[in-house]
Amino acid sequence: MKWKMPALPLATSVFLSACGGHSITPAAQVAAPANFAHAKLVTIVSNLASYRSGPYWAFEGSPVTGPEGQQGFPENWRAVAFSPSANRTATIIEVAVALASGTDGLALSLNRDNKGVPGKAIATAQLSNLPAFGTCCTIETATLAKGASLKAGTRYWVVVSTNDSELTTNAAWMYNDTDQVDSFLEASYCPSNCGSGSGWTPYQSDTVSGSELAYAVLGE
Repeated sequence: MKWKMPALPLATSVFLSACGGHSITPAAQVAAPANFAHAKLVTIVSNLASYRSGPYWAFEGSPVTGPEGQQGFPENWRAVAFSPSANRTATIIEVAVALASGTDGLALSLNRDNKGVPGKAIATAQLSNLPAFGTCCTIETATLAKGASLKAGTRYWVVVSTNDSELTTNAAWMYNDTDQVDSFLEASYCPSNCGSGSGWTPYQSDTVSGSELAYAVLGE
């Protein structure tokens, strides 16, 4: 099932799936510098490209919405799984997200795994001043003040969601442009009327369009 967002800046339109699909967005590119300020940190996991003018695909992504973000559709959150190759302490999380309409804000968290879907959050942050959907290529960065200890070979999740003050948020988590071959474990959260049951539903990213959610986890 696909649905269409309201008219966006730059005469941009977008089709987004409420549960587990992908979007297609024709739009004019607007240049903006990417965030490459953390070169001295260890990259625990990342699918962000290394070139400044396009670290991710800015015109296609999965919806992240509050319960009032899209009329006729339930709230929808997203998560992507990863497993570090060595014991690390995560201190920075970067995500490529953009705002289409509504409240300017998203919740970001680093979560444990719970039988193949996101479990308890071990670190949280708040994102604001989000870039407009259809512009390239700001990366939202969250600093984990206390750090988060990660164990090698253990699955964790980066989660982008909304909170009680972001009921009308209508945003998107953009896709990477570095891997259009491999499939990755992701998850979508929506209530029971989304058609996939209540809570988190795991799915594999779409290898046809290379739709893995764009993100990075850095640390020590």
